[in-house]
Amino acid sequence: MRRPFTVLWLGQLVSNLGTQASLYGMGLWLFQQQWRVLDFAAVAVVVQLARLAILPLLGERLAGWPRRRTMLMANAIGGGVTVGLALLLLRDGSEVPIAILLILLAISAAAEAALVLCFSSLITTLVPKGPAQTRATGLFASSDGLVLSLAPFLGAWLAAEAGLRGVLLLDGFSF
Repeated sequence: MRRPFTVLWLGQLVSNLGTQASLYGMGLWLFQQQWRVLDFAAVAVVVQLARLAILPLLGERLAGWPRRRTMLMANAIGGGVTVGLALLLLRDGSEVPIAILLILLAISAAAEAALVLCFSSLITTLVPKGPAQTRATGLFASSDGLVLSLAPFLGAWLAAEAGLRGVLLLDGFSF
């Protein structure tokens, strides 16, 4: 496999793991504040709905957009949401309305989904056809499964051990 693919793949793996773990951790943090399972479930539903809504919209338009700019924009949006969450939550804590938090988390999830979609569409241009491309595609798919497996554990551990600051720091450093 080629070096550009490997560098982008590792970066995307870290970014995706950090975002997914922090989204999960944020849901647990909300649960810890009010002890309402509904808050945790709302985060999970909103995050998944944001992904489901953005992917078909992007899929149609992505072919005409420059991938590098699209990925940079998605990263900037994700980073901006992380900063916004940090400013809101570290200042006001649990007094921020849950609707605002859900909107910000949905934007973050949509930005991460855009990154994953952009990166997956780049595999064929970064890796030559043949066995290397098949390995790269398999590696990408496997890493997505790894993220989905590790993120809940990492998010739960962070929420329990490091609280809100730990969750936000992971998201900030992994972006």
